[in-house]
Amino acid sequence: MLLDWIRSLEASIARRAISSYTSPSCRPMPEHLTPGLAGGRTALRDRRLAARLGVVFGALVGLALTLPFALAFQEAYGSGGAAGLVPAGVSPWLFEHGLLGGDSEAVYDRYGVAYLVALGLVTASLFVLARPIRGGRRVVLAGLVVLCVGIFGDYAVPNDVVGAVGFMLEGVGFLIVAIGVGLVVCERAAALVGAGAALATFACMIVGGVLTGHVPGGPGLTILVGALTFALLVHMRHDGADAVDLPATPD
Repeated sequence: MLLDWIRSLEASIARRAISSYTSPSCRPMPEHLTPGLAGGRTALRDRRLAARLGVVFGALVGLALTLPFALAFQEAYGSGGAAGLVPAGVSPWLFEHGLLGGDSEAVYDRYGVAYLVALGLVTASLFVLARPIRGGRRVVLAGLVVLCVGIFGDYAVPNDVVGAVGFMLEGVGFLIVAIGVGLVVCERAAALVGAGAALATFACMIVGGVLTGHVPGGPGLTILVGALTFALLVHMRHDGADAVDLPATPD
C-alpha cells in the first residue's frame, strides 16, 4: 500500500515537471533565435555603457569649466575680480596659463559654447541611460533640453538676435529640472517628500549661483553632480540584461 502511494506521488511529480517544461514560458529558445537575442542584449549593453561614459565625461568637463566660465563672465561684464566666493588666486592662474585674456567677451562666449557641448553630451547620454523615459524622468530631460536651447541662444547666437530670451530659457530649464526631480521622488515616496525634493534641488541651484556669482555655471553644478552620481550608481542590471523583449515561441 505504501509502495503504491509512493509510486503515485512520483508519477504526479513527473507529470507536473513535464507540464512546466512544455509550457511556452519555460520552453527553451529555438537555437536559430538564441544568437540574435544574445546579440541584441550585447548591443543594448554596449549602448548603455557608452551612455554611462558620456554622462561621466560630460559632467566632469562641465565641472572643470565652471570656475573659469564664471571668472570669464566677471572679466567680460563684471568687476574683473573673483566671482562669488571663488578664491581670488584662481583668476591670475587662469591668465598665466592662457585660459583668460584677450577679447574678454569672445573668451566668455567660447566658454559658454564649450559648456553647452559638455551639458549637451550629458543630456544626450541620459536619453539612453535613464530609460525607461516616463513620468518625472521625462520632465527632467525636457528641462535639460530647454536649458541647452537657452545656453545656445545666450552664447552661440549673437545677443542682438535673441536678446535676453536665451537667459530666460536657462531659468525656465532649471525650474523644469527641479520639478522633474520632485516628480521622480514622488514615484517612490509621498507627494510632500517629492515637493521637498524639488525645493531642495532648486535651492541647491540658487546656492551654486551665489557661490560662483554666475548663471548657468553655478546652478548647473547641481545638475552635473546629480547626473554624475546617477551614472556612477545606477544599477548595472539596467545595462540591458533584462530590457530586451523575448520573441514569442510558437506553441
